[in-house]
Amino acid sequence: MNSMNFHQKLLYAASSVILLMLSTGMLLILTSCNRPAQLFTPAPSGVITPSATVEQTITAEPAPGLVVFGTVKDGSGAGVENVQIFRSYSAYPGEVIATTDAKGQFISVLYPIPGDEMVSVWAEKPGLVFEPLNYQWRHYYGYENKECDFLAHQP
Repeated sequence: MNSMNFHQKLLYAASSVILLMLSTGMLLILTSCNRPAQLFTPAPSGVITPSATVEQTITAEPAPGLVVFGTVKDGSGAGVENVQIFRSYSAYPGEVIATTDAKGQFISVLYPIPGDEMVSVWAEKPGLVFEPLNYQWRHYYGYENKECDFLAHQP
């Protein structure tokens, strides 16, 4: 490298930085998911629904953020299908993060949270009320799996 002129050295350094950035980006992409992609199937609404058990999907800790999972059951213990699960942060409106499957199970994708945040999670389906009404907690920086189970019944 000593026999290289200034422009060649600059090009070499820039190329090295670009390769490092690309390889780091690929590593982040490859390691940012904490479960195999084949465990999830997109629902028509675009919401991710589980096609495997929750126990099979929660593994290593990826980037800072939140994954919400759980079940919605009726009084007999049967799962309740097509219940929408909502999540909101302290300064933002709620959004649907999951929909229950035929067994009443749900799991969200990883939602990045770069710092601390107040989180609320609740369930909705016309004609039903849920216990608890919602879950509220403070998410501290880092990765978190949060279980939120609901009991559904007629009003």
